[in-house]
Amino acid sequence: MGPITRKEAEKLAVEQVRFDKTMQSIDCSIQTLAQSEHIREPISGASFLDPDTERVDEEEEDIFEALVGAYTENDSASEEEEDEPEIPKVTLNEALHALATLRSYEEQVEFGSREVVRALDKRERELQGYGRNTQVQREITSYFE
Repeated sequence: MGPITRKEAEKLAVEQVRFDKTMQSIDCSIQTLAQSEHIREPISGASFLDPDTERVDEEEEDIFEALVGAYTENDSASEEEEDEPEIPKVTLNEALHALATLRSYEEQVEFGSREVVRALDKRERELQGYGRNTQVQREITSYFE
């Protein structure tokens, strides 16, 4: 930012005075709320707007090295993940069979829950609906070929 004119400097001074008065008013309100025990750990408005915990004292080189380190570690981790075997996808029929098995178990055990059975029934209906919506309609003549 280059040099400013006298008029701009006066305008900034007025804004600073207005800001300072507002901050004093906020600090007074915070103290009043703290005295009436509506606030447990009061802090000043200035500390809230510019907290010490957010100050960064690192050099650009340190930030650059941290970024490079983070990305090189992620690259090696992604290579390791590629070596792991992929989990086979579960088909809709397998999922429906698993739901039926779990529902049977819930109905047979002493501590089984009706809510769980209802939830399993609901999920089964949802999956069956999904299965019907994803089926492809074939022409009737394909059955006679």
